Order: sequence, then C-alpha cells, then structure tokens
Amino acid sequence: NIVGRLDLFSIVDLTGSTWRVENSLLPTGSIHRSTWIDQATNRARFFRLADGTLDTDADNLPDFRERWVHKTDPANPDTDTDGMKDGWEVSHNLNAHADDAAEDPDHDGLSNLAEHQRGMNPMTDDSDGDELKDGWEVEHGLDPLANDRTADPDGDGWTNLQEYLRGGNPNAGQRPDTNNILRLHIATPWRMAGI
Repeated sequence: NIVGRLDLFSIVDLTGSTWRVENSLLPTGSIHRSTWIDQATNRARFFRLADGTLDTDADNLPDFRERWVHKTDPANPDTDTDGMKDGWEVSHNLNAHADDAAEDPDHDGLSNLAEHQRGMNPMTDDSDGDELKDGWEVEHGLDPLANDRTADPDGDGWTNLQEYLRGGNPNAGQRPDTNNILRLHIATPWRMAGI
C-alpha cells in the first residue's frame, strides 16, 4: 500500500547507482524537500512521496502535481496572486502563473474571478446548461448554477428563457415588447398556374 507512504533513500558514493532505503512509511506532512545533502553523514538523500492526496495549501491541487507537473507553489494556494486558487485555475484550463482574473474567455459578461467566486465554469457561457448566459442570469438575480429556464419569478406568464430571448427582464412583472419582433404571415394562399 503506497497511499500515505514516504520512503527515504540515500547514497554515499554520488558516482554510484546503489541507493538504499533508510526509512519507510514516514509521516508525509513534515517533508518539504525532494533532494539534499546530509552534511552529518555526507550522503545524498532523496524521498519518494507516494501520498497523492497531500495538499499543504488546500487549493485542491495535490502537492506533487503542483511541484512537478504545474510548477506552482504547494505552500501558496494562489501562486499568481490573482484571487483564484491554483487548483481551480488548472481544472478550468486557466494560467496559474499569470493574473488572468479580469479575462472572460467564454464571453458571458463575467470575469474569471467572478466565475471563481460563484463556483462557475469560466470556459462555458452557460454553466448550468439552461440556455441562459451566466452573465445575464447574474445581472437579473437568477442562479447561474440552477436550471431555471422555465421559472417565471415575476409572474408575468413569460419564462426566464422567453424573457432572455426577447430581451426582457424576468423580474419586471411585465411582458417584453413583442411589437418589434418580425413576424411572417401569409395572408392569402396562392397557387401556381397549371397546378
């Protein structure tokens, strides 16, 4: 079982290839270095950390992935100090090394930081899949994480989706102006000659 396991290896002759295990199953929370020279014994040492869940800074990105894969700081939940946790940025394909808080890659009217603070997805303009853009839902006090397309909060007989498609306000208590919507009516039937 390698979960929660730390193995400490050492070598005396740095030109050799024989490493020996000095300790095994050490506590994983206190080790912060991967290789070092032990001055007291003049041995090179390294450790193998097999606890894939250790997350020192509680950013939902395990320390080993921060250190070796994403090159972020496992002791700082927000390496680039843009207000968004490293784990959230990585899981949403953002850059955990650059301040991209003000960007809006999904063009829904909400910044990455605003989507982070609300637990939304910055890579889709409709986080809950209800056909209402996230920014429009936030602007009108709706929940961008709940499918509320058929709700009618103002009781005017128009669903949120109908209000959205017609440029209305789901909280105004009146139907949107539909006089300017193009309608195509065929007033009289016609026939082609000879048919």
